[in-house]
Amino acid sequence: MSRWKQARLGAIAKLERSVVLPNAISSGTAYLGLEHIENGGKILQHATVQNGELASAKFSFSPNHVLYGKLRPYLAKIALPDFSGICSTDILPILPGSKLDRRFLCYYLRQPSVVDYANSRTAGANLPRLAPTALADFEIPLPPLEEQKRIADILDKADAIRRKRQEALQLTDEFLRSVFLEMFGDPESNPYTWPVKELGFGVAEFQGGRNMMPTNTSRTDGLRVLKVSAVTGGEYKSHESKSFEQSEVIPDDFLVRADDLLISRANTAELVGAVAYVWETTGREVLPDKLWRFVWDKNNSLDSMYMLHIARSSYFRSQLVQRATGSSGSMKNIGKAKMLEIPIPYPPLELQLRFSKIAQKVRATSKNAVLSNDQAASLFASLQQRAFSGELFQ
Repeated sequence: MSRWKQARLGAIAKLERSVVLPNAISSGTAYLGLEHIENGGKILQHATVQNGELASAKFSFSPNHVLYGKLRPYLAKIALPDFSGICSTDILPILPGSKLDRRFLCYYLRQPSVVDYANSRTAGANLPRLAPTALADFEIPLPPLEEQKRIADILDKADAIRRKRQEALQLTDEFLRSVFLEMFGDPESNPYTWPVKELGFGVAEFQGGRNMMPTNTSRTDGLRVLKVSAVTGGEYKSHESKSFEQSEVIPDDFLVRADDLLISRANTAELVGAVAYVWETTGREVLPDKLWRFVWDKNNSLDSMYMLHIARSSYFRSQLVQRATGSSGSMKNIGKAKMLEIPIPYPPLELQLRFSKIAQKVRATSKNAVLSNDQAASLFASLQQRAFSGELFQ
């Protein structure tokens, strides 16, 4: 329980939706969409638009705003811009009042518990959104302004450490992508003219779980069902899971196993088909209905590490998105039959296994970096919890 008084967000900040029509946009204006912001809030880039180029109205923002992604898959996309521009109407510009530090607000809203709460307050059939009125009702702890700034300074430093660990892992991924391209070539151009066959030649089927209602009460057997976010970052995250009803009986086929290759069958166009390899598991994670496990065919023509990098390629993703159903404004979903018909190159299994050994060696040498990344993330989460409960300076 926080030692500070609580305040409604709507009472200490303005949710500003200053509409800019397409023909009123000045040429050279910076534009931010949800695709320009990563989970965690880093602004990757921004577009530059011309007068009349965009088809719909946008919101204006300034360096004084906090940008809040209100679309349910993106509720952790909360950014602090250092420039003025316009943004998608799925991003809410929040202008903190005189009693609220914007970095403090940003870190508060990014907390996993607050993101989960925001998820529970969304509404809508296809792509649920958090209504501005619902966001305005969020209760925010309100310590003195100077204490807010001190908390934000500490979290800035912890966040910088966390990001450096992530960047180290990204360099490892980039190295493996380079090795993959050198050994196999781009799967779209197939420069080594490997035989091309449907995915179903090497994959017998996809196994998934079922939709299970979450609960705040932990199961006595410790089982937890995965969220789609367990794979969307490219690295398997067992902690991206939730408890579910004790009465649910779980078949063994629903349990995640080490060496599984998992893929999401439903999400936004940006995230559908996200894949992750399960290096380690507690044995207590359960597949949901939106995640599938690759089940390999007996002809033994595909290695999971090769398939992981094929599935991450822009070629495979474009093939998958073309076959997925759902309009541009809704969730994308792909069926098993459509997935299995995607054509991919089939290089010799011996070459795939050679790549797999390289990947395993790289993983072994980078394991300390993975552990450091997990430790930095845990430290950051712990600092967040202590900061917003008023325990950081006790």
